[in-house]
Amino acid sequence: MINITETPQYNKTSGSGFLAVKKVDTITLNPGRSVEKKFLCDYLFIHIREGRLDMNCNGTEYGIGKNCCFIAPVFSTVECYKTHERKSKFMAVYFSSTIDISSITSRVITISSVLTFQNELIRMVKDTYNPKIKDNARLESIFLALLYELENAETSTGPEKGVPIDEIAVYITENINRHFSMQDICDRFGYNKDYISRSFKKKYGVTVKEYANREKLEAAKYLLKNSRHSIKKVGEAVGFDSVELFYKFFRYHMKLTPFEYRKANR
Repeated sequence: MINITETPQYNKTSGSGFLAVKKVDTITLNPGRSVEKKFLCDYLFIHIREGRLDMNCNGTEYGIGKNCCFIAPVFSTVECYKTHERKSKFMAVYFSSTIDISSITSRVITISSVLTFQNELIRMVKDTYNPKIKDNARLESIFLALLYELENAETSTGPEKGVPIDEIAVYITENINRHFSMQDICDRFGYNKDYISRSFKKKYGVTVKEYANREKLEAAKYLLKNSRHSIKKVGEAVGFDSVELFYKFFRYHMKLTPFEYRKANR
């Protein structure tokens, strides 16, 4: 834990390091609005309070959802790569630093609602900022503590707290009859792709896609053995609009066509 001190100096390991918060903004984007391209001379920290922000940072696209944050490195070029259909609200912090924060830059980090300390630090950054105070040591210490907490959260082991992994697994099973993407899951549960993928694999030992394919395969095998549905109907029941794609999927996993599997298990 980093104590709130009276100086913006950082002494985590070697006694060196400096951080200065330049500006804190609360920005609201109404439907149809976007963020123009800009070149950053400082780091940019973004925390999404409402909606989402689809950002391009140095040529890479990032979808930043509610309760997520993102740090763009110094000397980056950032812009929104799509116009948003819903209102978005986020906090933007411009800061300079000589501290190595590369482990938490250029990546989307989800702050779970159960991580009350991190959320409290974000609130304190917003409330402590005063543009009339040039060197706000308390603000910089609070923001530094937040960066440290984010770094600890990213390097900790075990499933991330607050991610409803079991609910996501149930959602996949209940929706195997239709095509859905990882983005559909992110939108449904309010977490970003990397966060869900990492948490899901830690608990189940497989990726979300592997889990979904396994559920589709088991359902298809059951229907082929126990129903009189045509192979086309079985494929549709597990989310394949094309019987050719279903054949390809089934043969890849089972080394048999659906017809061969049904014949061998009747």
